[in-house]
Amino acid sequence: MDIQLVDYARWTPCRCMACARTEGKMFDLGVAIPGEGRMYLCATYCAPQIAAQMGAIETPKPKCSAIKANGDPCSADALPGYEICVAHLRVRQQKEETSAVASV
Repeated sequence: MDIQLVDYARWTPCRCMACARTEGKMFDLGVAIPGEGRMYLCATYCAPQIAAQMGAIETPKPKCSAIKANGDPCSADALPGYEICVAHLRVRQQKEETSAVASV
């Protein structure tokens, strides 16, 4: 078995066997599926997730998508289930509370 990183899935079924993604870099696992083609695993999502589950690497944490007041992107980790960090979530909640009080 010879595992190779390829730019895209070349042989049918032409998708990741775990998540069914069809684009991006894939690991060709070197396993032939009789009558079907080859087995692939996407390198951008599934392979890192599997490695994290096995304890080989830490699960990548998404970064906060907010922009600071000075125009720089925030470098903090985003909260689970949110696209922003704790500080920006507090700012958002304060703005919502202020606007709710002003509208009453």
